Amino acid sequence: MLATISGFIPVISAMIACASGGDYQFDEATGLVAAMILGGAQLVTATLWSLPTAAGYRQFAPAAGDHDPMAEAIIGVDRAHEEPDAGRAVNQWQRDQMRRWRDGDTKLPSHAALFCGTLPTLGAIRPSPRFVMELDDPVLGRRIFHAYQVQALPLVS
Repeated sequence: MLATISGFIPVISAMIACASGGDYQFDEATGLVAAMILGGAQLVTATLWSLPTAAGYRQFAPAAGDHDPMAEAIIGVDRAHEEPDAGRAVNQWQRDQMRRWRDGDTKLPSHAALFCGTLPTLGAIRPSPRFVMELDDPVLGRRIFHAYQVQALPLVS
């Protein structure tokens, strides 16, 4: 089956919906994220699993009061997408939220981490002059950081 997309696909897109990025758990993605990338999006932030709505969250976490982690996630992703390196900004927002949670921020209920880990940012493969990676071990309090410059080699036929 061949499907066509008509209309405007934003270059940077967010689909904060129930498991909107779940198709990327398979080798051959055929869901919403793949459709957005095939339609022209260069960067897509989606969710890996279902997230409770504000009403659902309040029902199962009444002690949270007016706290709305879904709204925080949507606003965090939206603001991150305004940055020059949107994918990295989303990741930084996630790390900041997890740091708040681990440090015992009383504004974040104990299960708020659910909203931080669900947001992969996927993009089309494109060249970059620099590669940066960071691994964080919160248990041992250690971090590994590595970066390198990329030099494109000429094409030889």
